[in-house]
Amino acid sequence: MENSKKEYMFFVVLMILISLLTLVDVIKDYSDGTDLSHIWTELSVILFTVTLSGYFVWKIFKQNTVLSGSLLKTRQDLTFWKKRSASFIKGLSESIDQQLELWGLSKSEKEIALMLVKGLSAKEIAQARGSAEKTVRTQITSIYKKSNLSNRSELAAFFLEDLLLPQEASSTKTVI
Repeated sequence: MENSKKEYMFFVVLMILISLLTLVDVIKDYSDGTDLSHIWTELSVILFTVTLSGYFVWKIFKQNTVLSGSLLKTRQDLTFWKKRSASFIKGLSESIDQQLELWGLSKSEKEIALMLVKGLSAKEIAQARGSAEKTVRTQITSIYKKSNLSNRSELAAFFLEDLLLPQEASSTKTVI
C-alpha cells in the first residue's frame, strides 16, 4: 500500500506541474492573440490533469482510511488478546519461575534460561547481557546439568509441550 501511495503522490505532483506549465502557456498564447480553439484545447488539458490529480488524492485518502481502519481493528484485537490471555501468561511465567527455582538456578542462569526458551543464541544472549560468550556458554552448560536436560530444544519443550497438547491430554500431564 505504501508504494502505491508514493506512486499516487508522484502522479499528483506530475499532474500539477503539467497543469501549471499548461496554464503558463495558455496565458502566453492568449496575450499573443492565439486562436481560441487552441486555448480551449489547452484549458481542457488543464481540466483533465486537475481532475486526475483530484482522483489520485481521493485514492490516497481512501487508502489511508482503509489502512487506519485495519490498524484500529488490529490494535483492538491485540488489546483483547492481551486482556484475555494476561492471567494465563502470568500463570505460565510463575510456573516457569517456580521450575527454575526447583532446579536451583541462580538469578543469572534463570535469565539465560528464559532467553534460551525465547530462541536466542549464546552470542545474542552475551550481547544482550553485556557479558562474554564463553561465560554465557558456561552458564548454559550449568543450566542443562541442573535441569537434567540436554539442549535448548529439550529446555523449550519442557515448558511448551503442555501448551501444544489438546485440552484433554494436557489435563492428564503434570507440569512441575
